[in-house]
Amino acid sequence: WFGILGIIGGEVGNLIAYGYAPAAIVTPIGSIGVVTNVLITTWVLKEPLTILNIFGVLCVVAGIVIVVLFAPKAVITFSSRTVWNDVIFTRHFGIYLAVLAGSLMIMIPVSRKYGKKSVLIYIIMCAIIASLTIVCAKSFSTLLISSAENGIGTELLSPWPYIFLIVMVITAVLSMGYVNKAMMIFDNSQVVPTYFSLFTTASVGAVGWVYHEFD
Repeated sequence: WFGILGIIGGEVGNLIAYGYAPAAIVTPIGSIGVVTNVLITTWVLKEPLTILNIFGVLCVVAGIVIVVLFAPKAVITFSSRTVWNDVIFTRHFGIYLAVLAGSLMIMIPVSRKYGKKSVLIYIIMCAIIASLTIVCAKSFSTLLISSAENGIGTELLSPWPYIFLIVMVITAVLSMGYVNKAMMIFDNSQVVPTYFSLFTTASVGAVGWVYHEFD
């Protein structure tokens, strides 16, 4: 329960951060969990620490530094009144949803058949679904921050924040289900780095595309 409360607190902080900074900065920094995971799995779970593990951690840290240094500085802003035209009813969002749906149609049968054979399968499923979680988190957090700065009535009387919140929670639960499936079969030292790598790539790519963060 201590751990679960810590996770919830950390994710609330993450959620708020999406309202103030580009996802290309917020999401990669979360990958620092790979470093702590290596320490925990080595000292607590007694999993072996290899040279490859150490090299991977160094690559993760270097990647975080590079992504953050070259991330976009601008934050895309919108309101409940403009979210339909600025986010939902756009070519970028339509293409993203098409890619998301197509990827799921391919990966769902693949995961049922090969999920227990490779750590990548369940984690790819998680990353695909979690990309939608981050897209919704970015939208919800932006509207929440706007409401805090401009008055509750400006955003919270609209259905959009609640729609984004519901989709965010549902997709987060679904994606974590696939991570748990992978953890029941494979070592944490395999699952966690793979998860953070694919999750970060999918999330930054999705949010960067939908919200034009790399324009």
